[in-house]
Amino acid sequence: MQTTVGYYGTRDRLMERLKEPAPGRVQMLTGPRQVGKTTLLLEIARQWGDSAIYLALDSPEAALPGWWEIQVRRVIQIAQAGKAVLLLDEVQYLPNWSRLVKSAIDQVFRERLPLHIVI
Repeated sequence: MQTTVGYYGTRDRLMERLKEPAPGRVQMLTGPRQVGKTTLLLEIARQWGDSAIYLALDSPEAALPGWWEIQVRRVIQIAQAGKAVLLLDEVQYLPNWSRLVKSAIDQVFRERLPLHIVI
């Protein structure tokens, strides 16, 4: 049985998990439209400041050839400089998203980068 957790409960649980050593668990937010998933990702981005990388994958530039690869390189560089968080919003709009995200996650774990990932 799945329990529904409200916005603040989800936020608090996610914030606690982001305090864990990175790389750690990959967090995935799911839920119906208009429940605050994007709002929560943007709140985390504000709190983490320059250590947060927020990517809206439903934006027009995300469909450009090579865009994802450029973003992954940028994320890796930021994580190499210190603890960071990658926030992927609307990941379902990225073609082949599961393969691409898994590849990026594998690299993070291989290199033991201090990067949290929230999808």
